[in-house]
Amino acid sequence: LEDRPNLKGKIVFYQVLLTHQYTSPKNPEYKSYYNEIKSLQREINNTFGYCCHIVFNQDFPPEKRLALWARTKVLVNTTLKDGLCLDPFEYVCVKALRKEMDYFIILSEFAG
Repeated sequence: LEDRPNLKGKIVFYQVLLTHQYTSPKNPEYKSYYNEIKSLQREINNTFGYCCHIVFNQDFPPEKRLALWARTKVLVNTTLKDGLCLDPFEYVCVKALRKEMDYFIILSEFAG
């Protein structure tokens, strides 16, 4: 958005954070991670307007996730370790059901 200010207000960034043993609220470092993520979100929103949304997976039920896949043009999956990564599969299924062809997936080489 710094390079393309004409897109301000047209782009929304959703970050879905998956929790696991390292980012569980039971982990003492969790609050530090959480605060850092929220700080970055505030910085982005203060700079570009309310365009950055952070969602933790426990707050992201399947019906909301599938609705988001239906509305998005790009899925970026940056997983570092995942045994079975279903998000790209769900994304493609939603797009196929809607008969959409103008979407992109950027998938980590570590996605299972």
